[in-house]
Amino acid sequence: MIKRAMSVALCMAVIATSCNKDKDDDTTTYQVNEDNSVAEWTGRSTPTTNKGFIGVSKTAIKVRNGNIVGGSFIMPVSSLQVTSAPPPGPPVLLNHLKTADFFNLVLHPNAGFEFKKIETFTGNEPALPGSNFRITGDFTLIGSTREISFPAKVTFAGDSLHVESTFKIDRTKWGMTYHADPIHGNDQIFPEVDIHLKLHAGK
Repeated sequence: MIKRAMSVALCMAVIATSCNKDKDDDTTTYQVNEDNSVAEWTGRSTPTTNKGFIGVSKTAIKVRNGNIVGGSFIMPVSSLQVTSAPPPGPPVLLNHLKTADFFNLVLHPNAGFEFKKIETFTGNEPALPGSNFRITGDFTLIGSTREISFPAKVTFAGDSLHVESTFKIDRTKWGMTYHADPIHGNDQIFPEVDIHLKLHAGK
């Protein structure tokens, strides 16, 4: 009986401690608004410029005391779109981008980003006007994960969180090397891709 009473007391103490921890935890989770969150992209070759976007979903951004402290988001390759392309046009380019030459949709249906570190932006490099933080995290593309860092404008409005940034990535660092070599001449597709990330989330 004494052992049972001690066990019950211990369990109650653990539960009470857990409840206090949850109660004292001031971390807030913001979920993405998939209708207006997007990553716009621009790719270039010698004669052409192609533009498009990919959707953002399954976002959970953790905020504590007005600062992002973690979280992640997914970019489904199935949501990839081409908005401008030279002849034969966006549909042909879109189908090509989903093949193994680029995103390899069949084997790698998602790209994604995980927040690792957020620091105050010092303004010592080109950035979107109003950028106030530098975000560092792991970016996963076609099965490869590499750390990237970029300045961003992070704002809060009521129960909403907005993150916006413009930056570049070198696609070849993730193994997306199709026609990246200058040996292809006018058919070369430059390694750098411009990204304009727009995240809108709410509590």
